[in-house]
Amino acid sequence: MQLRSSLTILFAGITGCILLICSLAIYLLSAQFREHDFEDRLTKKIDATARLYVDIEEVDARLLRIIQQQELGKLPNEQIQIFSLNGDEVYRSDEIKYFDVPLAFISEVAKSDESHSKIKNFEVFGKKYQGESGTFIVIAGGYDKFGLSKLRYLRNVLIIVTLGGILIFFLSGWFYTGRALSPISRVISQAEQMTPDNLGARLNEGNGNDELARMARTFNNLLDRIEASFILQKTFVANASHELRTPLTIITGQLEVVLMREREASDYKATIESVLEDIKRLNIISNTLLLLAQAEKERTDIVVSRIQVDELLWMMKSDLTKNHASYQISVQFKKTPEHENDFTIEGNEHLLRTAIMNVAENACKFSDDKKAEIILDYNETNVSILVINQGKGIPEEELKLIFQPFFRSKTVTQQPGHGLGLAMVDKIIKLHHGEIEVESVLNSFTKFTLRLPRLKN
Repeated sequence: MQLRSSLTILFAGITGCILLICSLAIYLLSAQFREHDFEDRLTKKIDATARLYVDIEEVDARLLRIIQQQELGKLPNEQIQIFSLNGDEVYRSDEIKYFDVPLAFISEVAKSDESHSKIKNFEVFGKKYQGESGTFIVIAGGYDKFGLSKLRYLRNVLIIVTLGGILIFFLSGWFYTGRALSPISRVISQAEQMTPDNLGARLNEGNGNDELARMARTFNNLLDRIEASFILQKTFVANASHELRTPLTIITGQLEVVLMREREASDYKATIESVLEDIKRLNIISNTLLLLAQAEKERTDIVVSRIQVDELLWMMKSDLTKNHASYQISVQFKKTPEHENDFTIEGNEHLLRTAIMNVAENACKFSDDKKAEIILDYNETNVSILVINQGKGIPEEELKLIFQPFFRSKTVTQQPGHGLGLAMVDKIIKLHHGEIEVESVLNSFTKFTLRLPRLKN
């Protein structure tokens, strides 16, 4: 069932139940009022009859019957009877007997002074009356023709109003739910028109204030992330294919050339050495791509442990200077630690070591003197690693692009590289809920700041 139909039925059902309860209450209260009103009229008949018959000696049964027959307010099928305490009838207002009064009812009135009952279609009320001439049971009954007729009319009106009201509620609910859900229908229509070819399309956020606008805004934010991921994936695949194809093409060309004719051993050796360099380049690219893919994982998918950042920096410095003898790295502390855990973080040691080493290696590689300065600092929430070098720097317009895969600054195109390192560093730092910032001045310096959440003591 569609949402519009279910909401309309729910709206009509709720309002219909409320209307039905109100109508039923009106009918029951009206019926109760009619019953009490008719009982009050019977009580007045009893009191008037008793006063005339019991208290006034000059009025006998014949005279009383004449008086009552001439009464203007006589009830339809009215019957008034007077009984002695032993149940003998001493008076009846009309020769026609409309109903028989059971002896049990007379006894009940005698015991409780008054009582109400229904005999066939007649409503009967009895009352014990004590006068100068004795004690009598006066019983009056009749058929409330006009009251019951009005009650039936009210019942029919309430039934018609209730059914008509439910129908009106259903139609108005169908109309207004259609208007209320029309923005959702528009959102669905817009979403159905979105394809991979027009990922830039966005949903209309309407007035920007209600829940539908928030839903559209949330969906648009999701589309922004999907579009960015889709573009990044396309760019990554294109650039990765290009980076992998170039060394493979070189290797293929070299092997084809060397196999065209017999050559000296020295020629074969030179070709093998060249191919080996290209294979090493392929290994570096593939390993970097694997690390980049690993950095894309959720934090819950990687193995984490307690890491002392200062110890990690010393090990990184040792490995880097061992592989590159010309590199010079200095590690300094901005302030002396007060506790053992001041430089303690939680994360994956291999990934963090790779990220910091990549930044330090770039700092040495792209500086004129092959030197990099690393400053370690901490505060209550973070451990900060500052990597500074003196070199050509990075143009301001490229600072926002350096973390994209395969992007290389125009100032370092003459240096070997693949443009994957900083992208990998950015992913690793974000994977550890940290942040990375870069500051650079052309022909002066470049400073990378890596902040990682500090493990609480």
